[in-house]
Amino acid sequence: MQILQAGIVVYPNVIKTNLMQELPFMGTEEILMNAVLKGGDRQELHEKIRVYSMEAGKEVKEFGRPNDLVDRIAKDTSFGLSKEEILKILNPDGLCGRAVHQVEDFVKFEVDPVLEKNKDLFKNISAEVNV
Repeated sequence: MQILQAGIVVYPNVIKTNLMQELPFMGTEEILMNAVLKGGDRQELHEKIRVYSMEAGKEVKEFGRPNDLVDRIAKDTSFGLSKEEILKILNPDGLCGRAVHQVEDFVKFEVDPVLEKNKDLFKNISAEVNV
């Protein structure tokens, strides 16, 4: 899907690729909590995640390689999590909490009233969505 608005082009697949590249770093707390629930030692696993994150970050930033944080954690048996389990934990839909509802409420109660009040200013602007 490609969204066009006043000359702005957004490519959702590029956004998803970038998100999935960074998501392992952002989801380490969830990985840690799940590993602790499986009997892992929180302090030990926290330190391992810190080290693995720095190593994976170096691979990405210094060498331009893919983020291999998930593989590093999955290979360490002290986490007790398979790669598949980690990827399930890192599902973006499960990590956004109430954000979707908060944005919907904000648009409905804050943005929409302003747009409705000023709709004459926007009559020549159109949006096109290609799916």
